[in-house]
Amino acid sequence: MDMHGVDIRNYCMFQGSAHLVLGVSRSASGGIQLPFLVPFGLTRGHTCFVLVSNELVLSLWSLNNASPGASILMGIPSDPALAGVKLYAQWWISYSTSGPSCPIYMSGWVTSNAVELTLGY
Repeated sequence: MDMHGVDIRNYCMFQGSAHLVLGVSRSASGGIQLPFLVPFGLTRGHTCFVLVSNELVLSLWSLNNASPGASILMGIPSDPALAGVKLYAQWWISYSTSGPSCPIYMSGWVTSNAVELTLGY
């Protein structure tokens, strides 16, 4: 992140959380057609899209300067009925900045690209 060419990561503490969104559709979610542009007020002007339906949201991680990433391991039953099932996944990250030498306060949301997962056994 920068402020007019100045890397503010040297001056600010970042904190936030990661949310893994899993869905069964990449074309609609709750009657809303996807992709859906997230309002700029929530993303601080970043262009972010809702790309997957939200049947399951896992909100598990606390992010900060020392621990800036998130990952997950999920067990899937070895069931032939699940073979070929498609799921879609996207990360949502909420963030804020703070610190005595931080030149600006920012908070908002950003989203990742989406991936298509096909289950097999």
